[in-house]
Amino acid sequence: MKEINLRDLFPEYELDCTVEVPDEDAEAFVASMTKEAAAIYFEAEREESSSRRRKYRNKAHYSLDADDGIEHDALHKPLPPHEISERGELLEALCGLPEKQRDRIYKHYFLGMSKVEIARHEGIHKVSVADSINCGIRSLEKFLRK
Repeated sequence: MKEINLRDLFPEYELDCTVEVPDEDAEAFVASMTKEAAAIYFEAEREESSSRRRKYRNKAHYSLDADDGIEHDALHKPLPPHEISERGELLEALCGLPEKQRDRIYKHYFLGMSKVEIARHEGIHKVSVADSINCGIRSLEKFLRK
């Protein structure tokens, strides 16, 4: 029996949906896929296999305690140095914004709240929220261009 994750094959699936099928049915299913879907499927298979190998090699398969970071390092690829520096610069830029702008940008982009929801929550007009967010974004762009 082989498990197939439908999320790997169909982008419209938002959650993992695994289906267990006999090996011959799985082969027939993969053979009937388009080239693009098959490539996505095999890439997911390789990634899962690679993850299992990393867990085994780092002896992360026996512990549920993630305090020492072994499991995290085994399961998640480390960020390249340029991404780490970019994230640090972004955090530095966010910290340089006024508190209200920073909070509104965080609520809108990270928490997914709409500008209307933020305005209702703060008891102000949505135009004020939109202006504040746009001004904050411009400030971030200026800071990151330096």
